[in-house]
Amino acid sequence: MDKDELYQRQKLEQSELQAKILSMKRNASKADKKQKQQVNITAARLQAELDEKHSKELEQLCQENKPCDMVDGIGLISLESNEASKVKISKAQKRRDKKEASNRELNIRIANGEKEAVNHSRNIEASQFEKLLFEKNLKIIEINPDGNCLYNSIAFLFNGSTTEDGMLQLRERTSSYMLEHIEDFLPFSTNNVTGDIMEEDEYTKYCHDIRYTNLWGGQLELRAISQIYKQPIEILQASNPPLMIGEEFDKQPIRLSYHRHQYGLGEHYNAVVSVT
Repeated sequence: MDKDELYQRQKLEQSELQAKILSMKRNASKADKKQKQQVNITAARLQAELDEKHSKELEQLCQENKPCDMVDGIGLISLESNEASKVKISKAQKRRDKKEASNRELNIRIANGEKEAVNHSRNIEASQFEKLLFEKNLKIIEINPDGNCLYNSIAFLFNGSTTEDGMLQLRERTSSYMLEHIEDFLPFSTNNVTGDIMEEDEYTKYCHDIRYTNLWGGQLELRAISQIYKQPIEILQASNPPLMIGEEFDKQPIRLSYHRHQYGLGEHYNAVVSVT
């Protein structure tokens, strides 16, 4: 790969990351400070990791070819030899380069500090879950943290395995039920940007996203699933009492674990079963 190809790819990766971070921040509830903090931590970590990756790529390219200088934090200028013509960089450009380098260093320091805080919270949560599960003779079935964790956890508990068809069918039934019973769910829905109750058109789009995207699910969706299958669902949490949804149904509850800190992308559900 030559310097121009590397420049274009790294520029694209930076743009994609910024779009991802913007989407994460838009989807975070303004009213939920912990969620906002987790998003900021994740964003800083992802930016620091990408900056570090790009730096290593540049260093490797220089070693494989000829010495290089940084331009705009990404682009490369090869110094063909001692006799090569010198590239004159303006004072304004030097200031921009210095500022960008300083910002990258600051992001890395922030990310490292926040990683330590996240790891501390993660270890505490893991320890609390370990104690809780031992006391109840339960174990966690790890579910992939891809935005479909709630649906795949439920599908596993119903079917003993996770499949894409099973997950999609559960999303479809949840979406349809919430649209058919809008009066039961709309008053409890929240616009993630304003913190207000959703307008009806926003709610309709939300239900559409449940069916056709990997939109993360929460209590509204759990309530709908409980009603669809007449099934009580118990949510185990590390630092709070269990939450029971669908207590009106006379069945043994299925169980999920709800994790706030243990996974890099934020909140997550796993399936929970009895130890046999």
